[in-house]
Amino acid sequence: MLNPKFAEAYNNRGLACIYLGKYFEAIGNYTQAIAFNPKYAVSYNNRGVAHNYLKQYPAAVEDFTKAIELAPTTAAYYINRAEAYRALGLKNKAKADEKRAKKLGGQNSSALG
Repeated sequence: MLNPKFAEAYNNRGLACIYLGKYFEAIGNYTQAIAFNPKYAVSYNNRGVAHNYLKQYPAAVEDFTKAIELAPTTAAYYINRAEAYRALGLKNKAKADEKRAKKLGGQNSSALG
């Protein structure tokens, strides 16, 4: 059985890759983190951020949605998904997510976990 404690290590590797601009490598690390712990919302969010950087907006929306399912009170996930929705031209969905994030006390800037 996979040890879920390794998820955080892969998530941290993904963060380093993001900061270095290695978005494909970051996605690989976040995918590994998710393999170790499929309920690790932070890695879904962070992988979504990497997809956003690569303009892979449908994949980003999918990851942000999963992060929201796992941690529905985390405002940053709604803000991040709103950015992807806006990039896809889905303004009403973006506004709904921004409204939800504001209700949860979130800021209007995306975030990595």
